[in-house]
Amino acid sequence: MRKHVLSVLLAGSLLTGCAGMPETEPLPDESSAKKAIAIADLTPGEDYYGFMNADELMHMTLREDQNSTGTLSSIGEHTEDCVKELIREIAAGSGYAKGTNKQLIHDLYHLAADTNAGKLDTDAADTAFFDGWLDKINKTGSMEQLYALWGEMAAEFGFNGVPVPLSVGTDLYHAKQTILSIGVYPRTQGLKDLCEEPFAPMDERGDLQGRLTLSGVSRDDARRRATQIVLAELEFAAVVDFDAMEDGTPDLTFHRRQKDALQKELKNITPEQIMQMNGLSIKMPDSISVAMPEQLRVLDSFLDDAHVSMWKDYTICTLIEQFSDMLPKKYRGDKPDSPVKDEDFAVRIVNQYLAVEVGEEYAAKYCTEKMVTDVTKISKEIIEKYKELIAENDWMSDKGKQALRQKLSSMALFIGADAPREPDPKHADQIGDSLLSTCCAVNRITREDEAEKLGKPTDRNGFRSMTPQTVNACYVPDINAFNVTAAIMQAPIYDPSASFEANLGGIGSIIGHEISHGFDADGMNYDAEGNFRPDWLPQEDRDAFDKLTKKVEDYYSKFTVLDSHHVNGQKTVSENLADISGLQCVLEIAGTRDRQKTVLEHYAKVWEELIIDTAAKSQVDTDVHSPASVRINAVVACFDPFYEIYGVRESDALYVAPEERLRRW
Repeated sequence: MRKHVLSVLLAGSLLTGCAGMPETEPLPDESSAKKAIAIADLTPGEDYYGFMNADELMHMTLREDQNSTGTLSSIGEHTEDCVKELIREIAAGSGYAKGTNKQLIHDLYHLAADTNAGKLDTDAADTAFFDGWLDKINKTGSMEQLYALWGEMAAEFGFNGVPVPLSVGTDLYHAKQTILSIGVYPRTQGLKDLCEEPFAPMDERGDLQGRLTLSGVSRDDARRRATQIVLAELEFAAVVDFDAMEDGTPDLTFHRRQKDALQKELKNITPEQIMQMNGLSIKMPDSISVAMPEQLRVLDSFLDDAHVSMWKDYTICTLIEQFSDMLPKKYRGDKPDSPVKDEDFAVRIVNQYLAVEVGEEYAAKYCTEKMVTDVTKISKEIIEKYKELIAENDWMSDKGKQALRQKLSSMALFIGADAPREPDPKHADQIGDSLLSTCCAVNRITREDEAEKLGKPTDRNGFRSMTPQTVNACYVPDINAFNVTAAIMQAPIYDPSASFEANLGGIGSIIGHEISHGFDADGMNYDAEGNFRPDWLPQEDRDAFDKLTKKVEDYYSKFTVLDSHHVNGQKTVSENLADISGLQCVLEIAGTRDRQKTVLEHYAKVWEELIIDTAAKSQVDTDVHSPASVRINAVVACFDPFYEIYGVRESDALYVAPEERLRRW
């Protein structure tokens, strides 16, 4: 079944509130009939988003499982289909050289498909795996024994439930160096709902109770024991700065600690035990980072023998959850056999465990030399134009301009995909006789590769930030680089047969947007080498930028969706500034009005989206991006070419007085 979007929805939502226009006082004789204006009557000055997209939106439909569709989601679905087809093509082949991407993809696909179909006699071996680990868990009598067991589980199959997890990351203040980091409690991402949603604690308890029951615990006892885990998690959540986590504020989640100082903060666990529970036999370095010291101290207070039973139950639940896709019959309970088709299950497993290998094969098939050449050319022109805009702007000091221009000169470009890796002999035999043992082997190799990074210079390869099959582009502050993936380089965002100006309005505006993040409120904290150094720009420039930011916040806060839901100008300000900056840059590159018209037309297509009202409301409440219509209307209204090209008048809804039109530079 498909959802057919009625014209009344477009008339009442898209062409009014959802069109993202500034709020104005209603006329006394305004009626609902007046709102239901015909598409033919739309003008650029009233609603440029609707003027460019309404005809296509009127003919779009949503599936029952969709809340929205549009340019990016369509590209995403097409990419997903291409990846599925690619995996199935490889699976249908044979004779691949050992250790190559195709051999691994082929073997894992068939192993997963046969497992889902029940063709493999691995149930006894898989049951023995769970029986063995549960027996070890149940026999632990102290936290010291449990630390050792967690370490063994981490080393053997990449156990993802170590309460005090370690990872190797970039030193925030010395971006070319790695540092060992203590992360947050593994389930922290889900703890916000536990605190804020009224039924979330009961739902969480029910899930944990179910897993404990699968392990052989009686239902009533499992309920009691699950309650203890939830109560502990509520305490772990109470000290979490969720805003810092969501905003990605780096200095709020990076706290350098010397090992001796860390030991003084903790009462129950030692640095050596933290290394042990993560399966690392080396000594903890003298200097490490801690994501959230307060949560670590609360966790530490629970890591004593008085809570060993709770941690054993937690370990059982996490183990069952980690391998929920491949549980043997004994641990499935009443769960029916998988309703998922064998090939769909196989594709999902391959994507989950061999994302890098799939990405290399995707790039080999879909990422052409022309794509990379074209987009690299556009990127370099944008960087050079930004240098000019910065040099000519009147709100920055000479020192600040020089610093930003140097950052642009140092910025690295990662367009399309990385060169394929050489086959690694240690990867050749990771596909085993059962899906469970194979996933354990893949996790183990991934963990070993991660551990090898410690003590080495930071990997500054920007292609590592996203796989080629990810539809996205991003700025990576700690290496001062941006990555444009192969998958996002699809029409209408990028079309190899389109004009330079058309691609400027599409992929160019996105690249300009991402580069601009190097100079927003967060990006300004990183110098040209990627070091977090807020003082690298003069304070006077930061003060001037804050004034600009406030103007942008106020401007966007006037825009509404569904007539009454205001855009959160403060929450969305960084993304809004990046939108304004990106379009300003590509319009400057285009130069003539004819070329600028092409840029504007293709820019409007990038964010084309049909969305149901409940999803639109949720987007306004939670997303750091403005709604799609606002990303068009609010931005084009800032630039003189829009007014001159389309004859926008003072009486039009989108009109902004010349002296009030915002510029990033």
